[in-house]
Parts: sequence; structure tokens; C-alpha cells
Amino acid sequence: MQPVAYDKMIEFEDSHFWFIARERICLDLIDGIMNESVKRILDYGCGTGKIAYLLQERYKDKEIYGADISDVAVDYCRKRGLSNVFHLREEKLPENTFGLIVCLDVLEHIQEDVEFLNQIKNLLSAGGRIFMAVPSYEFLWSGEDYVSNHARRYTRRQLKKKITQAGFKISKITYFNTFLFVPIVLVLLAKRLFLPKSMYESDVKEVPRFLNILLTKIFVSERWFLKRASFPYGASLLVIAQKEDK
Repeated sequence: MQPVAYDKMIEFEDSHFWFIARERICLDLIDGIMNESVKRILDYGCGTGKIAYLLQERYKDKEIYGADISDVAVDYCRKRGLSNVFHLREEKLPENTFGLIVCLDVLEHIQEDVEFLNQIKNLLSAGGRIFMAVPSYEFLWSGEDYVSNHARRYTRRQLKKKITQAGFKISKITYFNTFLFVPIVLVLLAKRLFLPKSMYESDVKEVPRFLNILLTKIFVSERWFLKRASFPYGASLLVIAQKEDK
């Protein structure tokens, strides 16, 4: 990602509705798959380290690790007080080690995504799981994709095919960020028509306080549904899958 993307994350990840809601949804679903057999958790592509930090606070009995390829990201993680952070340009991750790998908004950056998924699989211990989120639908391509150096966005069918090709058994795959999907599409269309230059700028901007609170409540409310069912569309996708033993 461009350095400005990390700066935006640091500026907004504790206050912006998108970061807050995604964080709560993902942590709730991770709670649902956590068990005693998981000893080590890796946040792959950990960015500023916010999720790794929350996992560390949430699961005191687990070893929490972060990994990122960016100097900027690793520096942010260490400033946050995370000690177990791998710099992927300098260190090799140990294979057959992690019971759970969390990979949020990472796969879309990778050109050879199936090869990457195979590498992730090799890092998992027997029966280990991945918890992954990615942006959905190419027609939602926006300035955030540009700033974040995304290679693609996914449909459910595309993501399912790639996860399966890499040797995982999927237990849950669903769209999310569904309740705000129509407003997202309308705002994106308006930008394309009237503010074309904004298609090369980050979408993460300050939102009026009242609106930010409202959007947070709407987005976060998806937690209840996602624990019980799957959504047929949404601005993002998430998947939970298990390494298949040979």
C-alpha cells in the first residue's frame, strides 16, 4: 500500500464507522471459531497492528503474531507495543505453526493469489483455519482501491474457487457490509459522474459525528445476522476455511 494509506488507518481506525464495524464483526466471528487447540494466531498483513493488538488483549492465553511486508506497517506495530512482529522482507515465517491466520483485506493486493493462499496454508498447523476478508465486486472499484494498490475485487464464486483450489475446506463464506450497500453504490456513482478526480483519492474521510454514529450502528448490527446466516451481496466478503489434511 502507499504510505498515505497507513497514515489514514492510524488517523481513522479508532473512530471511523467502517473500521469500527469491521473490527467488531470480525472479532465476534473469530470468537465463534476459537478453541483450546489454537495456541498461536497470526495476523498476516497486519498493517498498523490494530487487529493484532485487539487479539492480544482478547486472548491472553494465546500467542499473537503480526506480519507485514511494509517498513511503515512494522514500525507502527512496534510503536503500538507488539513484540511478535515479522518483517516479511527480512524474516521467513515458520511453517505448520499457527492454529489461526487472520488475513483482513490482504488477498486483493496479491497478483498470484492462489499461490499466496498455498503459502498461507503451509503456515497453518494441522486442522488450522484462515479467517479472511476481501473487498467485493469490480464495479465498486474506487479511489481506495487505487490508493491501496489493489489488484482486484472478488465475487463470492471467485473467492470460493480460489480458496478451494488452494486446499481449504470452507465452513463459511458470506458477503458483509450489506445494510449500507445501496448508499455505497449511490455515492460511488455520484463520484464518478461529478467528482472524477476523487476516483484516485482515499475514500476514508472524516464523517460528521452524528452520521458516523448512525452508520456504525447500522453496520455493526450485521453481527447478529452473520452469526446465524449469510448475506447474498455486500461491499465485502469474508471466509472461514480449514486446512485439509492430506
